[in-house]
Parts: sequence; structure tokens; C-alpha cells
Amino acid sequence: MKTTIQYCGINGNPATTATTPSGDVVYGNPFGVKYFNGKAYLPKSQMTAGRMEYGANNNVRILRYADVLLLNAEAKVRKGQNGDEPFRLIRERAKLTPIANVSLNQILDERRAEFACEWWGERFNDLVRTGRAKDVFGSKFIPGVSEFLPIPQTQIDANPNFR
Repeated sequence: MKTTIQYCGINGNPATTATTPSGDVVYGNPFGVKYFNGKAYLPKSQMTAGRMEYGANNNVRILRYADVLLLNAEAKVRKGQNGDEPFRLIRERAKLTPIANVSLNQILDERRAEFACEWWGERFNDLVRTGRAKDVFGSKFIPGVSEFLPIPQTQIDANPNFR
């Protein structure tokens, strides 16, 4: 929570400031926004000199090492093996207490926390992949339909195989 959600001043008040865990000062804003996605934040101490503008030093993440470790832990647990080692590395980096004999539910909960606010929809994909989407979304989720984006009508019209 300390790094996923960052505060903009006190309750977004432009006359106040908040300090990030790395010591950067974040000012309130005239729009009253209270929080911002900390996963898009890069501490000034990690930025390249001369490139201090917002977003200049952010890398586009396609596959994070955390994803690899959590998928490895999940695969091991699904095969009846112990997934503690890759799972421990994730929790150690986040300065969390290690968990012994990690379960599938604990791994999925960790994935939910690790990938919070990230744009590529890991949580939705995890829910669909594990068959839990219907439990979370209820009647709004239709198996076999809700997992896919609709094909735009212009593409259907342009392709004779769709007729």
C-alpha cells in the first residue's frame, strides 16, 4: 500500500504536501485529487540527470520478474510441489513476512496485491484463468463471451469470412 497508492498532499489540498517513502515531496493539486497510481512513480534518486519531467524515466513493463516468480510458485503448487522459494522472493522484496507451505489462494492474493493498478489487467486474466470470474463479477460475467473483446463492425464488414 505504501508504494501502490501515493498521496497528493493532504486530501488533495494544493496548500499541503505529502512525502513519499523515498523522500520526494508531492504537492496537493487544484483538482482535489487525493491519490495517484504509485506504480507510475519513479523516485528522483533513480532518475537520469537532466530527465526529470514526469514520465521521462518510466519503462514500459511487458513482463515483470514478479509475474515470473508468482507464475512459477503457482505452477509448482499446482503440480503438488512446494512454491515457497519464488513466493518468498516476492514477499522479501516487499519487506513482508515469508509464508511457509504457500497455497494457491495465497499466491492468487499476492498476485492481486502485486499487480494492483497495473494497466494490463492481470487480475481479470487470473480470475478467468482460474474459473473465479463468475464468482467475482456475478451475472455481469458470461463465460465464453465476457473473456473476449468484440470484433469491430468495420472489421466484420471488411472480411467476407464473417458474413
